[in-house]
Amino acid sequence: MRGKFKENDGDAEGMLRDLTVAAAELRAVGERMSLSHVLSEYADALTKRGDFDAATAALEESVRLARELNPASEPGFQLIWLAAIRARSGDVAGAKAELRRFVTDRDGRDGAFGLMMLGSIARSEGSLDEAQECLAEAMRRQAETPLVAPQFRALLLAETGHLALARGDLPGARRCLDEATTRSLAARDMPVVAIITVGRVALAEAEGRYERAAELLGVSDSLRGRPDRSNPDAQRLAERLRAELGEDGYAAAYARGHGRSRADALAFVGGDPAG
Repeated sequence: MRGKFKENDGDAEGMLRDLTVAAAELRAVGERMSLSHVLSEYADALTKRGDFDAATAALEESVRLARELNPASEPGFQLIWLAAIRARSGDVAGAKAELRRFVTDRDGRDGAFGLMMLGSIARSEGSLDEAQECLAEAMRRQAETPLVAPQFRALLLAETGHLALARGDLPGARRCLDEATTRSLAARDMPVVAIITVGRVALAEAEGRYERAAELLGVSDSLRGRPDRSNPDAQRLAERLRAELGEDGYAAAYARGHGRSRADALAFVGGDPAG
């Protein structure tokens, strides 16, 4: 639990230390349910560092423990993230096949999350119609699910905003990202705000506001506590912004964003005027 608080405070290194200790202690006492949960969080931290092999091992152990404890219920979050890591490691076809099997059997929040991941992969491949179909179905399933947390809707809206940008629909992208930003800020979930902020980076870049985009990327990494090596959008945007601004210009704008206080960073994310 302390690790989760540290994550929300942007202390990524402290979170990883706490999760490492927690996993070791839970193994020592044989507490499998809590260990399964901690391992999924640990895997997420490793994924953000780009350590996909170690993250995969942690998730596979988490899945095994969850199945031992409840064979009747599949651990949705872990299975979706395993597929996402598989895609990031290069096996896109295999990842998509796993996700399609998963979403066929799942409705509600897990199904919507899996469809969102499928849509993101399709967008990265340039299959924009396929991405649109996945995201529209994810929206439908999420709308029919009671008590959806604002973070989940925010993430889906942000992915829809990325798709709108890929189609050249800047007004549509802004509408999606504005709502996603409002929902994520209301939830005060900093890891989610950091993801939504990457969408605002993409929007600012598309509008030609390159310095603001680089500054927003610095804000995103600060809120998360480190760069996210698992987010291909963030990595592509950083490369393009360096090309536009030059290394020195990019570094200066990024540093301005990264150096903002928490309150200033959130105000900067939420106060983005139309370009």
